[in-house]
This record gives sequence, C-alpha cells and structure tokens, in this order.
Amino acid sequence: MTYLPACEILYLPGLPRRVDEVTVSRGTSITGSVMRVSGATIQINASASASDAKLMKVGNAAVLSMQDDSEHGATVTSVAVAEAKEGTDAASGRFTILLTLDDLTPGQLQSIQGSNLRVTIPVSSTDGEVLAVPLAALTAGPGGESRVEVSTGYGKKTVLVEVSAGLAADGYVEVQAVDGSLEEGDLVVAGR
Repeated sequence: MTYLPACEILYLPGLPRRVDEVTVSRGTSITGSVMRVSGATIQINASASASDAKLMKVGNAAVLSMQDDSEHGATVTSVAVAEAKEGTDAASGRFTILLTLDDLTPGQLQSIQGSNLRVTIPVSSTDGEVLAVPLAALTAGPGGESRVEVSTGYGKKTVLVEVSAGLAADGYVEVQAVDGSLEEGDLVVAGR
C-alpha cells in the first residue's frame, strides 16, 4: 500500500465536486489557493430588499433571462437575511435568494458562470381578468382609504370612488369598487 502524508489530502464537505481551475503546477511552492472547485449543482445567488423577500417562498418558480435573450426556468431554494460585509451596517435590510437552475446545456452553464443575469420571480397572480387602473390614479382619502377619481362625462365632472386595491405590476394596480361604481372603460384621473 502507498502511504500519503495527511497534509496532502483535502476533504470537501460535500460531493460530488468539480475542479474548475488548478493554480499551481507540480514542483512549485504553494503560497495561495491551490484550486477552485464548484459543486455539481449550479446555483444563482440573487439579492432582494426585505419588502420583496417577504413575498418569496422556497419552491417559487423563477425565470432567468439569458445573455442570448432566451429564458430559462429556476426554483427558489433559500431566502435568508444577507450577511453583513466587513465594515458595513449589519441591518442593511437585504436578503440573499438562492435559486437552483433547471437543466442547462454545458454551453449554457459555461456562459452564465460569473455573469449577471436578470431574475424574475412571480410572487402572486390574479385568478383571471381584473379591473386595473394606472398606479398614478390611486389616491389616499382622509381616512387612509384608497380611491380613484372617475370622470362622469364630457363636462369633465368627476366623482371620487372608494376602492379596494389588489395586486400591482407594470404600473397598474388591481381595484374593486367599495363605495360607488367603477367599470371597464371608465375614465380615471391620473397624477393630478
């Protein structure tokens, strides 16, 4: 049997691992890192604000926009408070989101390593079509209620309609009339 000194053995906490880069050659003295290894599962490390992170859950589906403008699926595997970097305030309010990719070709894997990608994580959706108004049309009433100003006709008369606001996306917010009438095709005042 061949004996090996303990200083020549490297134990990795989990397998399988892949050697990405070897930074030394045979016979040279070691002064820094010897190699760079990576896990068999490629993960995307994303960052989100506390308000966005509270909407995400492990298992949420995500969509990655690749460099060639194609889209690829991923799954949220972890949502955790970001560790503070040395010399920064620990209460930064940022969260680290880890995503596991759906199967990629070896070429796609190589193209995304070390790159910035756009990640979209849908956190909620409506059950069908809803009534929506521009976000700028929503105002707050004296009691904190949400409302929209609706045009009643050509004479430019308007009436305030109290609404219940729902999901918001792409500059629009879902609304449902609470007090008054609001229907598809009604003209609302925005950003007055």
